[in-house]
Amino acid sequence: MNSRTSLLCLLLLSILLVASPVQADNQESVLMIVQKGGKITYVDLNENPEITFSSDYISISTKELQFSYDDVEEFTFQMELPTAISQVESPSSLVFSFTDANTIRVAGLASAAGVFVSSLDGKHFSVPMEQTGNEISLHLASLPHGAYIVVTPKQSYKFIKK
Repeated sequence: MNSRTSLLCLLLLSILLVASPVQADNQESVLMIVQKGGKITYVDLNENPEITFSSDYISISTKELQFSYDDVEEFTFQMELPTAISQVESPSSLVFSFTDANTIRVAGLASAAGVFVSSLDGKHFSVPMEQTGNEISLHLASLPHGAYIVVTPKQSYKFIKK
């Protein structure tokens, strides 16, 4: 069995193992895809997306997304309770700022891993992210008006999109 086929089998098994307990426990589960260059895409597995693995691509039906294996740095399945907020490990030196009405910049993060946008009721939203050095830009144009939280491994930031 070649390495690509082994990877596909492992991924399918992971999806089955992750999806089953999520449905039973009513927990939120997401697939995080980190592309080379730092762009992160989150896919809500509770929306029952059809994920297809070909020899060159990962395709996701609910978002009509397609990722080349060559462009993907990592993908991870995450299970979190919708209201879970991790304890802050140490005082943070993160700086959150709006660069325009639809973009928040977070300065002081070495990686975009673990960064996501959530509504106040805990629902996760997939937003495009770009990383440049130790700064991450979150593009919020697709979000409806409302109150949200940007969650990072070090600190959270609440904002209102008008």
